Amino acid sequence: IRIIAAILLIFLYNKIEYYKLAIIILIFISTDFIDGLLARYFNVSTFFGSIMDAVSDKIFIITVLMLIIFKKSYVSILLILEVLIFAINLVVTKKGNVEGSSYIGKIKIWILTLFFVVSFILLDNNIIKLDEILTNRIIFILFMLCVIFEILTIFSYLRRYQKDLKVENLKLKSNDEIKKILFSHKSYIDNKSKNIKDIIYEKVK
Repeated sequence: IRIIAAILLIFLYNKIEYYKLAIIILIFISTDFIDGLLARYFNVSTFFGSIMDAVSDKIFIITVLMLIIFKKSYVSILLILEVLIFAINLVVTKKGNVEGSSYIGKIKIWILTLFFVVSFILLDNNIIKLDEILTNRIIFILFMLCVIFEILTIFSYLRRYQKDLKVENLKLKSNDEIKKILFSHKSYIDNKSKNIKDIIYEKVK
């Protein structure tokens, strides 16, 4: 859903009022919570689903950041940090680690959401008419708060994944076994408390 939303935002940018973009962003970021509830309710949770959920989150966030950069170029710093976090996640996912976001990472998502929503609302002069200097200060303060939590998230991930970022003598299991692990709801329920790395990889003697 959030990948579709990212495409929708690009299409709607500069075609509708910014406050409407803010509402759309808030709604679609909230679907992250709803997705998880629905998957658990209908018993369709899989490791593949959890991986795609994380990827769609990143695509959506990076898209919104790119849109804000058109108005505030310094936000490109956040884009760089998000891409760095995405790169770290790709490396550890390739090694089989698909643990959920860290506590700091989850806080970071909601602070980013606040930054997105407030920024677009303040940039829409038809909703809240503030002095330009005050508007810029509010946006910049939220931006700096996001930067702090982006950096904290990077350090938390590096600390959590430091073992996964090292080269290990491992090999993947067969394609059939991996497909069963990734797409089977039963496999997800039986092994969700484990690190997927320990499930899809085996040590080479």
